[in-house]
Amino acid sequence: MELTDKVVSADGINELRARLTGALITPGDGAYDEARQVWNGMVDKHPAAVVRAADDADVSATVRFAAEHELLLAVRGGGHSVAGQGTCDGGIVLDLKAISHVDVDAEAGITRAGGGCLLGDVDRANQAQGRVVPAGVVSHTGAGGLTLGGGVGWLSRRFGLTCDNVAAFRVVLANGEVATASEDENPDLYWGLRGGGGNFGVVTEFSYRSHPFPTEIPVGIAFWPIKDAAAVLRVHAELMPERPNEWKATAFVSRPHKGTGVPPELIGQPCLSILQVWAGEDLAAAEEAYAPLRRAATPAFERLAPMSYIELQTVEDEVAAHGKCNYTKGGYLDRELGEGAIESLLTSAEEILNEESIIEVIPHGGAQLDLADADTAFPDREAAYSFNVYARWPLAEDDERHIAWVRRSFDGLDRHAGAGVYVNFFNPDEGDDGGRVLAAFGRERYDKLAQLKARYDPTNLFSLNPNVKPAATA
Repeated sequence: MELTDKVVSADGINELRARLTGALITPGDGAYDEARQVWNGMVDKHPAAVVRAADDADVSATVRFAAEHELLLAVRGGGHSVAGQGTCDGGIVLDLKAISHVDVDAEAGITRAGGGCLLGDVDRANQAQGRVVPAGVVSHTGAGGLTLGGGVGWLSRRFGLTCDNVAAFRVVLANGEVATASEDENPDLYWGLRGGGGNFGVVTEFSYRSHPFPTEIPVGIAFWPIKDAAAVLRVHAELMPERPNEWKATAFVSRPHKGTGVPPELIGQPCLSILQVWAGEDLAAAEEAYAPLRRAATPAFERLAPMSYIELQTVEDEVAAHGKCNYTKGGYLDRELGEGAIESLLTSAEEILNEESIIEVIPHGGAQLDLADADTAFPDREAAYSFNVYARWPLAEDDERHIAWVRRSFDGLDRHAGAGVYVNFFNPDEGDDGGRVLAAFGRERYDKLAQLKARYDPTNLFSLNPNVKPAATA
């Protein structure tokens, strides 16, 4: 029987409540509407109960209860999944928000972070010790989901993906037992948790490797009118393979708003912007890395100056705020940002519907290549670029118009892309039939993950994720 066929009874809810130290919230409680919400405003679901776990014991009790009663189980860290997989209709939401400790051991170079931490929690604790854990780009993102899916951010070229920097996971398995996954303990699970998503259990603590890092680093932003974009992007494509790992320059096409500092005539108009980050203190080196882009075409607006890493990590917080509708599709460019991809990108830029929607082109390489493709479950490690077509809009607006722009723009870029997709950018339409998941991981890696799934979660209790089916039913 499918887990979604089961409905929990009132007696069942009371049974679960009796097993918990933390709070259990049901539809009759005043806190229910707030507790069931996730970041993406498109997602509006009504679970039978939300468990706010206080510790590992609460997580184990909830996992066992969901398995015993064959209930749908959604695991929520920060609730930032675009696909809204941190909630469900009729089942149980396991909310890890209260498990948010961050302990920095600077001498050992290890940061232990609870499964409910946000990136900002980890960033602040490490900066206070002159260290950093490489992560994503929005401070209110949940560290857990980001890490399990890979973890691409401003420091990926310097230090690798977030999942590359995990020394150990403490994880509650589908049978409710608590295990450690590391190079020495359960190494197969350690492999799967680094990029395989939430398929194998509930991670209640990540032991991250941290790195010495300055408080301030050079950060630059530049805008060009869309007529100059092709020339700049061609230079960008030539530069990235030869630039130091410290440099990362992500390209965006968007319609800038007043707060961006662009000249009045460019506000609301399709533009190219490039945000560059130098993962070190050398401002002169950052200027040298950026200079060829300036020579390709004179920016309409530019700024390059030291910025604290904490501030950098909040640059996108407002535009990515909770409650907006979000829809995205993306993929990888295997070798380069070529003429066809540039042409498709600029065609889609002319059709952007508002000042919050964007298309981003993210360079990879650098330290991401320090591990071999087979070392972790994360796919597409060797891709040169990823792209993401991202629509955001208020709840009151028509969803279909924005979704249609994303799909149309994605189709144009996808003709120049490889087969993969970053699983952390799945949208609400993807992953249900497994086809997109198979495309994300590829057959060989998917089959290995399916064997691992059969060992650690044979009933597919952890299904609300980019789901890999256990091998027996794959």
